[in-house]
Amino acid sequence: MLSALSDFSRKLRLIFSDLTKGFIKAIDAGSFSLPIAYENVDYQPEGNDPWLAVFQLPLQPVQASLGDDGCDFHEGILQIDINYPASTGRTLLDAKADEINAYFKSGATFTENDIKIRIENVGLARVVVDRGWITGNLNIEYYAYSERL
Repeated sequence: MLSALSDFSRKLRLIFSDLTKGFIKAIDAGSFSLPIAYENVDYQPEGNDPWLAVFQLPLQPVQASLGDDGCDFHEGILQIDINYPASTGRTLLDAKADEINAYFKSGATFTENDIKIRIENVGLARVVVDRGWITGNLNIEYYAYSERL
């Protein structure tokens, strides 16, 4: 039993974990010069310093090919909320969105273990002002393929 479990863990592909790790590494490597609030990690903005908040919004994976040795297709949105103090206008927020867009440009690929995350497109959604912050949601659409477990 222990041998079978050991064999399974060697074969185990960490699909969801690798997607998340791949994005975290990519964001950290992007060096966007602002503090980053990751999902489920306690963060409080300091004063009126701008900051980023990151959310991974995956869709349900779908079968990309048939059979036990097939592969699955994963897609979703990496949402980066860009936050600046309210009443500062949009110029700084738009400039930061352009900087992040240049790094996560359409066609870019980020890899974690066997998972290649490909960026399909990037768009800035509606900008809102709430509780003293102007926030722009930068939506980075991605996809990846994984071998079936």
